[in-house]
Amino acid sequence: MYPVRTQARALIVDARRILLIRVDARGHQRWVLPGGGQDAGETLVQTVVRECREELGVDVAVDGLAYVREFVPVNHARGRHLFDPQSIDIVFACRLVAGQPHLATGADTEAREVAWVPISEAIHLPLYPSVLADWLRQYPQAGTVYLGDSL
Repeated sequence: MYPVRTQARALIVDARRILLIRVDARGHQRWVLPGGGQDAGETLVQTVVRECREELGVDVAVDGLAYVREFVPVNHARGRHLFDPQSIDIVFACRLVAGQPHLATGADTEAREVAWVPISEAIHLPLYPSVLADWLRQYPQAGTVYLGDSL
């Protein structure tokens, strides 16, 4: 048995651009939504607000649920051992209320850049999870959706 990690992430879209963080992890570049693991005693909304402040140096307002995605390592070739944590990502539609996005002091050490990327370009980037590109192709008509176990 391995632990399940609950994460809250922010989907911040403005004028058909999405706010993404470029990370370089283990020699692989990918673009991710801001957010991270839920701390004990914290609601998911508190988690996403804290993570945006720590990673991007901004304050966000949470407008509602965008989608839910989970990752079950044993179902995927790259996660076939017990040390890859199973995770559930709760992704919230958010909007900026204060600050200019930048790599803040609380950003992960793998973070390299924060950028507003047109959605039409973002769908061609190495996104993680890759299923985000499919969801973005339908934005804003995508609606709240359960994406299931995906990479």
